[in-house]
Amino acid sequence: MLRRADVPVLPRGRRPLTALQTSRPGRLGGMWQQLVVWVYTRTPERARRAVVRALSPTYTVGVVVVLRRPDGRVLLTDAPYRAGWSLPGGDLQRRESARDGAARELREELGITVDVPQPVLAHHRLHDRWVTFVVAVDVDEATAEAARTTSPELSGIAWFATDELPELDEDAAVPLRLAGL
Repeated sequence: MLRRADVPVLPRGRRPLTALQTSRPGRLGGMWQQLVVWVYTRTPERARRAVVRALSPTYTVGVVVVLRRPDGRVLLTDAPYRAGWSLPGGDLQRRESARDGAARELREELGITVDVPQPVLAHHRLHDRWVTFVVAVDVDEATAEAARTTSPELSGIAWFATDELPELDEDAAVPLRLAGL
């Protein structure tokens, strides 16, 4: 039997919810859910999109490039704002693929143009909602020699043998491990 306490109270002029519209008699969850749906369906679409974006979990997506010379050395970048040496790369732009983002970052940071393969690895950091794609690119000697610092973000670049790596920033250590180096 439906009791008065089981029927949610709405502002004057609104139809009360029936027992079938609430999830269970006596439970507020169903009433609040119904109220949220009622408000949401009467909100203009632009405002609804803004609310969904504000309440949805967001992730930052980036790409790093493991650039290898024919002799096996890898290129690392030195940025003043990092705790150690890092890999070239950065955040992806909206609707940019990891492959295109890697090529763009190499042009911007190192002044080189290379054919970038599809990324084969991804690193997901749950604690700060960050996803980083890892792309391994083998370059010839001429391209390796052409690489230079072209970004104000970097204070230098250097090639290192994989068994003689300097102190690495945490954002470089994990991708290098994932790439098997």
